[in-house]
Amino acid sequence: AAGLAHEINNPLVSIHTFLSLVAEKRNEDDPEFWGDYLQLASSEVERIRELVATMSRLGRATGDEPQPAPCDLAQIVCGVVRLTEREARAADVSVETLPSAPVRKVLGVREQLHQVVLNLTLNAVHACEPGGKVELRIGSEALPGGECALIEVSDSGAGIPEEDLERIFDPFFTTKGPDQGTGLGLMISHRIVADHHGSIEVASRPGEGSLFRVLLPFGQG
Repeated sequence: AAGLAHEINNPLVSIHTFLSLVAEKRNEDDPEFWGDYLQLASSEVERIRELVATMSRLGRATGDEPQPAPCDLAQIVCGVVRLTEREARAADVSVETLPSAPVRKVLGVREQLHQVVLNLTLNAVHACEPGGKVELRIGSEALPGGECALIEVSDSGAGIPEEDLERIFDPFFTTKGPDQGTGLGLMISHRIVADHHGSIEVASRPGEGSLFRVLLPFGQG
């Protein structure tokens, strides 16, 4: 139940953000709001529907899992930046995508990969003090097993103490207050990346911010 609540809360924040602006935008001809933001809000409703359906399938143990398809990581990252814009602005934190060369698509479940990037970005925003910065970058990296897609999320926050680094992917481990986090976001992200045959790693020192790296094998397309 706690895991499901955590998974649903992030898209609810996005939907609430859109609905809270509808009244003031109703008489405005704002293509970005009525186009991009409406589409994002609709996609988040669909993501909640998929999450609930997934939980129902797990409860029945049917084995009917979402089918992987080619995913454009640049689109996922851009969507996450737009979704987190309001929360980041309220925290006086900038969220930016760094320039990168085009990256081939990866084979995966788009909603799940979106959840990973969203979890990492929101954690990065929450780690920053006012005036802080979060940067996202996509690229590729050659590994012994072949070339992989790379997603990096870095922040200028306080960093993670060395004694906590080995525990951050443990379920229910969190350094946030009881009303600020469940300690499930990184655990869920780690599981999703592992299910996509990838890896997730973190580099951090107190006072120097944190860098999360997600490596995913390329698919076709």
